[in-house]
Amino acid sequence: MENVIVILEKIWMAITVVFRFLKSKFGLIILVVLAIVGGFTYLSYRNYIKNLPIVTLTSSVNNAIRTQMETTGTLYYNEVLEVSLPQGCHVEEVFVGEGDAVETDMPLLRMKVADLQVARLNKQLQIEALEEVEEVGGTEGELAYWKKELLLEEVSVLEELIKAEGVVKAEGLPETESNSAGEETTINPVRIIKQAYKKGDLTSPDVPITMGLPEGGCYLEWQISAKDYKDYKGTACIRTQKENLTWEAPKFANGVYIYRSLVDTPEKFVHGEQIKIELNYVSESHKAVLPRACIRTDADGSTYVYQVDTRTRNYGEEQYVRKLGVTIIEQDDINVAIKGSVYDVVLGSFQQLQDLMTVIVISE
Repeated sequence: MENVIVILEKIWMAITVVFRFLKSKFGLIILVVLAIVGGFTYLSYRNYIKNLPIVTLTSSVNNAIRTQMETTGTLYYNEVLEVSLPQGCHVEEVFVGEGDAVETDMPLLRMKVADLQVARLNKQLQIEALEEVEEVGGTEGELAYWKKELLLEEVSVLEELIKAEGVVKAEGLPETESNSAGEETTINPVRIIKQAYKKGDLTSPDVPITMGLPEGGCYLEWQISAKDYKDYKGTACIRTQKENLTWEAPKFANGVYIYRSLVDTPEKFVHGEQIKIELNYVSESHKAVLPRACIRTDADGSTYVYQVDTRTRNYGEEQYVRKLGVTIIEQDDINVAIKGSVYDVVLGSFQQLQDLMTVIVISE
């Protein structure tokens, strides 16, 4: 108790001495000077603080990267039938166009009968020449025999076309189905999906008439560039029906991945119809994921973040930003996965930042 009394007496004596000093003119001058210096120091510090960048912080978290992408696919028949035509005969009339529905025995086009006759006679001359070689025997004779057999098949086709006055008909098409009322109906009929001939053209095996067969269903095909390739899950809205897409490993060619997925054939199916596809990707969980807003890029393309640290100054401790390079593993439109965890990373700033710049940290 006596020690406490002694300490209090000493404090009181110090206060008395200071008070007597301040009552003198010299003490008053010192007090005014100190007040002015203190005031200017305070104002200067306030202005300094006022001009400092204000930042908000975040830290990396364990999270997955999610990507959503929209693209466009095309519907195609899964099975098609190409009409074989004799080469080099003029087309006199075309009865169908792309998109037309056809049935068995429906005329497709008519070729010039004179051209068919010339083609038949030329092939018969070739057959006669091959028969002479065949009689010689040996390897050449055997080869001539098989060539002759092929030509005989072609002659048979030409003779059938000559007999039909050059008219080529649709053959080998699926039968029409009967509904519950016994009426013949085809929801998705066989349609011409390629027909490039017009009157006066010479027939060519490179320009066949192609028909799509609805019984084989259809598939949806789309492409993704190599930089966008991921293990997506896809859905497509075909007319009003939303359908999950499944596919085998895509083919890679010319910098793009080509996907193909079998889908239910819609009513009134249109070969080449454009369909919107939604692709969703969810990665494995990454240890360090940051918002994209944290990532900054240098002129050389390298990426970095600003991390906030504390340093000691004459007037105390202050917070400042330090440039920290990061390596991006994976990213989406919102988040970025990086190598190594980071903390106290600048998320938002009201001013342009520079390395080692003093900042004020606020909480959102």
